[in-house]
Amino acid sequence: MRKSIFYISLLVCTQLNAQGLSLEKALELANNPEYKQAELEVLKQEINLKIQKNKRLPLIYGDANVQRNLIVPVTPVPAIAFNPNAEPGEITPLKFATDWSAKAGLQLSLDLFNSQNQLNIKQAENQNRKAEIDKQQSAEDFKKLIIDLYAQAYLAQQQFEVSVLNENNFRETLQIIIKRNEAGRVSDLEKNAALQKAYELQLTVDESELILQNKYLQLANYFDITVFDSISTSIDDIIQQNLTIADYEIEQLKLEIDAKEIEIQNNKLTSIPKLTFNAFYGGQFYDNQLKITNSDNWFGNSYVNLALRIPITENFEKRLKTKQFDFDKEIIQSKLETLEREKLNSDKQQQNDLLILSQKIQAYKQIVSLSESNVKIVKAQVDAGTVLISEYNKELENLFSQNQKLWQTSYDLLKKRLE
Repeated sequence: MRKSIFYISLLVCTQLNAQGLSLEKALELANNPEYKQAELEVLKQEINLKIQKNKRLPLIYGDANVQRNLIVPVTPVPAIAFNPNAEPGEITPLKFATDWSAKAGLQLSLDLFNSQNQLNIKQAENQNRKAEIDKQQSAEDFKKLIIDLYAQAYLAQQQFEVSVLNENNFRETLQIIIKRNEAGRVSDLEKNAALQKAYELQLTVDESELILQNKYLQLANYFDITVFDSISTSIDDIIQQNLTIADYEIEQLKLEIDAKEIEIQNNKLTSIPKLTFNAFYGGQFYDNQLKITNSDNWFGNSYVNLALRIPITENFEKRLKTKQFDFDKEIIQSKLETLEREKLNSDKQQQNDLLILSQKIQAYKQIVSLSESNVKIVKAQVDAGTVLISEYNKELENLFSQNQKLWQTSYDLLKKRLE
């Protein structure tokens, strides 16, 4: 009897402790590379959120520069300021700089009023929530993928096992027909028909085996499958499990609407003045020679100021950008309303489809059971020589066909549950 040992040859490895692979184990072992990428994206957005919050703190930095005046600027001043005997209107040129100058100190800047800072934090929070949802969506999509591949592998395994069973049962009948032909009780035509059917069943087995190998290879993309020799969770057990798969598409659209609202508010606030407090504490160097280490040429310098930035040209395009953002928001809002409406209808339709598929599965199970009974009856009649081999062939084909309908309907029901 043919044994399904191809799982071993599939990965060129002999397993002494092989075991059945359950769906729960497959979900546990499966490695989702996209989930790791989504986790990194969440961490990146968390860092960005911290950066935006830190911008509310004062900005303190060191400031230093060295300058070489190639041409020392000259400023004309009234000569009488330095010479009481100077003629009225006489001008004296004075140099107000040296060949070398330098500056070093600490600079502080703090936004006392910047309405966009809080919006930037909200925008970062929005991106962080979006990354979290994307991570959850990645996990759900991967779960659906593994369940789908697992179910395909189980159905391929069922098809292979039924093919092997049909071939083995037919070979028993074939041996009886060959012996009867040798005894002259069965024609060559009857024997040749039986041999032809045996070859067809062998091809079906080979094809089913290759399909099953491919299904195992698809699962092997996500975890080591060499320690398992069969799929242990049946398609009925999979369907009966709680296969609720979360759909985050609506939440993603809502976050996009929030993001557009933040952009609209941010654009409106571009016309509001910004008030900044600045301070400097350090020293300045002046000398005709670059002797920075000479403390006599360093002079203390410190100041504080308030800087008011009043936008002017930004207001010219603010209205156009606001309209643009409003249109974007309306588009996303329309998509959201359409999706919610479609989801409501699709949920009702899904329940109807699930009911019909469940009824079809129960019917096909009864049909398969009757077909199996017919195969046994006809096989016994063929073995007894009361029925031609062609009748047995028809019953075998019908049984395999009904099994395929049952498998396909079960898979359709599972796919509908995963939607």
